[in-house]
Amino acid sequence: MKALYKYPQAEFPYRQLVEENGRRGRASPSSSSSTPGVFDHNRYFDVTRNMPKADPDDVAIRSPSANRGPEPATLHLLPTLWFPKRMELGPPR
Repeated sequence: MKALYKYPQAEFPYRQLVEENGRRGRASPSSSSSTPGVFDHNRYFDVTRNMPKADPDDVAIRSPSANRGPEPATLHLLPTLWFPKRMELGPPR
């Protein structure tokens, strides 16, 4: 499996989104603009997740990243794995 994430280098406008949706009220739909301005000027990181599996129990993750902005920028990645509890399949008890 492979996935591409695009992380903006600008601060995400959480406060702006909360304020805008607060003005709309419950009957109005939420704001349709989920990323206002954060991708302006092409300043973002591409983070790819590659997860090959030769066996159902394999855990292998490669996560290359690339700065797509015009200047050097720092990206902090915190790898997180979730291990779901395996369910036993069989006849009901």
